[in-house]
Amino acid sequence: MIGQPDWKNDPRFATPEARIENEAALMAVIRPAMTTKTSAEWLKILDEADILAAKVNDYGDLFEDPQVQAVRQVEWVKQQGFDEMLPVPQIPGLPKVEPASCLARVPVPGEQTEEILAEIGYAPGKIASLRAGGAIR
Repeated sequence: MIGQPDWKNDPRFATPEARIENEAALMAVIRPAMTTKTSAEWLKILDEADILAAKVNDYGDLFEDPQVQAVRQVEWVKQQGFDEMLPVPQIPGLPKVEPASCLARVPVPGEQTEEILAEIGYAPGKIASLRAGGAIR
């Protein structure tokens, strides 16, 4: 299906154990071959060959996944301080997060640094020293 019939006779790839042992070599030849078609094309080819396969979503694809949308696994909420809607993932087994119940605002990076450092035992002078030295903002 990949267009490399000689691979099935390559002893490095002949058994599952050999493929694991030679994973770096296998990935070095599979990756370029996989770039010759889209994920959708490969899924169709694999499905027609009755090979179990699924696309691994990247972060952007996750939100467009029909199953994620069907089960409302991500809620989109407007939060104070942000122009765009932000995704709030739903965690299976926990109560659903409804948009109205989300926090009014997400802290910006560094906003709670001093508070957190103090909670874990840093003295005010040490925190000031870290800030002065540029270790924290």
